[in-house]
Amino acid sequence: MLNSSCSKEEAKKRMVYSYKHGFSGFAAKLTDFEAKHFEELSGVVRVIQNCPYKTHMSRSWNFLGLSKHDSNGLMNKTNQGDGIIIGIIDTG
Repeated sequence: MLNSSCSKEEAKKRMVYSYKHGFSGFAAKLTDFEAKHFEELSGVVRVIQNCPYKTHMSRSWNFLGLSKHDSNGLMNKTNQGDGIIIGIIDTG
């Protein structure tokens, strides 16, 4: 589908990812004109512009039911979580 607006070689360079499981689609670097063109094609459900998000740290003590001020609590017994890294990166 991408090579309907540019050459096959150019389409390969601009393709970011091709989705095959769960739904059929692709991610690519498009001009505004190309994005509008694809929106009008039959069979295209939706064209969405990528919006990058910055990761951030949050301390969700209340959500987890933990208290920093409880001397017998889990946070104090585990050194306030010092040295523990937990990360989830969902780029899809």
